[in-house]
Amino acid sequence: MEKKKLILATAIAIPVTVIGWALFRPELLFVNQTVNEKLPTNSQSATEILATGQFQSYAHETKGEAQYVRVGTKSYLQLTDFHTSNGPDVRILLLKGTDSNNGKSPDRIELGPIKGNIGTQNYEIPAGTNLDEYQSVSVWCERFSVGFGGATLQAESPKVTSNNQSFQFQLIGLGAPITVTSGKVEGERAFAGSASIIEENNKRFVETNFTKIGSGSYQIRLVKKESLKVGDFPTSTPFEKIGTLVKNKKRFTASKSLDLWLYRSIAIVDSKTQKIVSYVNLRSDQERNKSLNFTGQII
Repeated sequence: MEKKKLILATAIAIPVTVIGWALFRPELLFVNQTVNEKLPTNSQSATEILATGQFQSYAHETKGEAQYVRVGTKSYLQLTDFHTSNGPDVRILLLKGTDSNNGKSPDRIELGPIKGNIGTQNYEIPAGTNLDEYQSVSVWCERFSVGFGGATLQAESPKVTSNNQSFQFQLIGLGAPITVTSGKVEGERAFAGSASIIEENNKRFVETNFTKIGSGSYQIRLVKKESLKVGDFPTSTPFEKIGTLVKNKKRFTASKSLDLWLYRSIAIVDSKTQKIVSYVNLRSDQERNKSLNFTGQII
């Protein structure tokens, strides 16, 4: 009887796993596709920058600049110094208004599938589009209705260049703080609280808010690993030293060179034993919601 139950459970688990893999495609998070495109200019075409904006992160870390550019009679969306995570069915959208995370909007204009998750790329904008109305750009995962990141563009004073001159413009700084990923403290009972990755005014922070900590000295490490557990620190795992743990809320500056979507955990390490005593598995709000929905559908 037990053998039959095991066979039945295995028969159910295999297709569920396959379906989950096919939907989520987790391996795409670690596969980068780089694109470096130039605008289709020629010696007779002047280039005019119409509006610019800076990307902010939503479900995945996204950074870089977006700009509306007119070349002759055509307009383009150009993404420069662009970087996001790869994923299934990711598209570039133009949205009305300033909400760059509203990819479900019926007024959206789809410019096509993302050409690459890294690098400079151009998307032709349909003729007749009123760019005064379409002020936002969304990097949108259609499969899960999740925004990876977005940018709100602000009109520029006209800057006209030839194809031999480089573009120059003022970047728009981010305003209110944005939570990229967050999570609750797990591990030993002597520790409680939460931690998160914050972006504010084009700067990054690891923010800890521990309501309870054990006696002793503890290091905070931002770890390039999906999840952690109490015990030995995982060998050969990349990590960044953030600082010393303190009680209550504290912000620590994080390097802008890190792909924060790949650094998925925070480890609290005993300074004497170098062992993990507590940890935080970092997730975005959208990611947690989608995971719960998927689990509910399977059950």
